[in-house]
Amino acid sequence: MIDAENSKNMSSENLLAPAALKDWSQSVLPGSAISVCTLDLAEAATQAQLQSIVLPKELLGAHPRRELSFRAGRACAAQALQDFGCAGDLIVGREPSGLPIWPVGTSGSISHTSFTAMNKQHLVAAAIVAARRDFAGIGIDCETVMTEQRAQTVGSQLALESEYRLIAELSLVESSSPLSVTLLFSAKEAVFKSVYPVVGRMFGFKSYCLVRTSTKAARGQNEGVLEFRAVDGFFGNPSEEGRERLLVETVHVHFRMEQNLFWTLCVVSAGS
Repeated sequence: MIDAENSKNMSSENLLAPAALKDWSQSVLPGSAISVCTLDLAEAATQAQLQSIVLPKELLGAHPRRELSFRAGRACAAQALQDFGCAGDLIVGREPSGLPIWPVGTSGSISHTSFTAMNKQHLVAAAIVAARRDFAGIGIDCETVMTEQRAQTVGSQLALESEYRLIAELSLVESSSPLSVTLLFSAKEAVFKSVYPVVGRMFGFKSYCLVRTSTKAARGQNEGVLEFRAVDGFFGNPSEEGRERLLVETVHVHFRMEQNLFWTLCVVSAGS
């Protein structure tokens, strides 16, 4: 999906999403704009365009890869906002919690991951933007397939056995394999990114449970939808009656696997 070898700089051309990813995101968020870039880590560290992006004070002195990931994500966000038709300031701010602050009238999400290809380290960054009036929360995530060791460490903390059994029914991955753990991890990251701005409170991986899976026959087994529901006891902000009410009970995560990357996208419609 992403040509790491040809992404040598941060030009507008390299920030444009590949056709397949753009078509996929449009099918989930009609009218949205998505921007993706792939960078050679060694070369990206010296690029003036990236270095010109100001880091928040919380990231000053962070690991160089963390700084670069932030800058690449913000560069993609600016490009996505421009493609969406936004004029003026295209800077995406950052709350103390780390949540991006999008320009008025827009809603969006940013993701980044790293991978090795041709004996080089590469960074993938992506951002997607849509109209706030239509989407209250958007979550995009991109993950490289985990190693066996990391999957074993993360697996039990991430999901229930029932969720892994459902993932196995996709015929895409085996239960509790690195592929299944990576897919669930990415999906739940997308859920958090889309739901948190709506409910306004932190929650863990097991606050939403996978209850249904499906694939798109025309697309093959590498693309489909995962349905998650909030578990008993996870509630949002207090209602007007003084009682807590569940704000986002069910969400759907669209996933796409391309080579060694999982892409996931979750949307909370306005008014949910």
